[in-house]
Order: sequence, then structure tokens, then C-alpha cells
Amino acid sequence: MPDSSLPQILSTIDSWPVPHAACAVIRSGEVVASHGEINRIFRLASISKVITSWTCLIAVEEGSVSLDDAVGPPGSTLRHCLAHAAGYGFDTTTPIMGVGKRRIYSNTGIEIAAKHVAERTGLMFADYMNEAIFEPLGMSDTSLKASPAYAVFSTVDDMALFMQELIQPTLISDATAKDAVTIQY
Repeated sequence: MPDSSLPQILSTIDSWPVPHAACAVIRSGEVVASHGEINRIFRLASISKVITSWTCLIAVEEGSVSLDDAVGPPGSTLRHCLAHAAGYGFDTTTPIMGVGKRRIYSNTGIEIAAKHVAERTGLMFADYMNEAIFEPLGMSDTSLKASPAYAVFSTVDDMALFMQELIQPTLISDATAKDAVTIQY
């Protein structure tokens, strides 16, 4: 698709039944088009899980934690929690399925993973995330305000910086990034 058609395509968000919307297109690590209130701070909802998982992978590479650390219910590891395979339901505090039996989309597993990193690093998870991701990438309008599963707040401009990190990792190794997008269970 030629870049000249992007403004018209992106403007379709103007018809969405929401009070505010913004978007950007990244190609080859660069923002090639954007539309809407790109500097407005939005709650990222479950996109927070991706940022939290990336933060946990930085802690793995730093040696603060291991993906094989026992985390969650018996038999579960940090890897299980990050892969939604620890057996927790969406927001249950007790498992509803055996570890590794099935992936169940879960806020709880992500929250427990973040808590593990916080305990091992001795830092509040929000502070660790800020130091590990937001500061190095220059995401000055981004913060974790509550649950690491759904309460990161950011702008489209800052999220474009994070998307560039996902495309061309600088904070973790290529091998770890590849493992992050490989089916685990």
C-alpha cells in the first residue's frame, strides 16, 4: 500500500463510536503515518500485558529472575504465567485448570509475574518498568498506574517507540525476543 493512501485509511477511525482515537503506522522501524490525538494519554488496557512481559524478559536477561523460577501454583513457572498457562482464569486468584494444560487469558498470571520481578529486584514493578523500558526508549508520557495487566497509560507517540522496540529489539537479545513470540505450551 502506498504511503499516500494512508491518511485516508487512517481517517476511518474518525467514524468509530468513541470520544477519542489515534493511530500510527510503523514501517521499517519508522512512523510513516499517524492520525488523531497522538499525544493524548490513553489507558492501554491489555496491551499493558505485552509491556509487562517485555519488562519481565529484561529482568530475565539481567539475571534477576529466570523463566524457570517457581511462580504461581505448584508446578508453575514464570514462563507459565507469561504464557497464560499457569492455570488461572481471567481474574481468578486460584487456578481453574492444571498448569500447562491450556492457555487461559489471564490478568492474574501477568500480575503474579510482575510481583515476582518486583520481589526479586527489590523495586516496585512500576519503577522497574520505568527504568527498564520507558526511560531507555524515551517514553516520557507513559506510566504504570495500577495493575501491570491492564493499567499502563501512554500516547500513540510513545507506543510507536515501543512498537519499534518489538520490531527491532534493543533492550533484550534477538534470541529472547524470538522466544517471546514462540508458542510455549
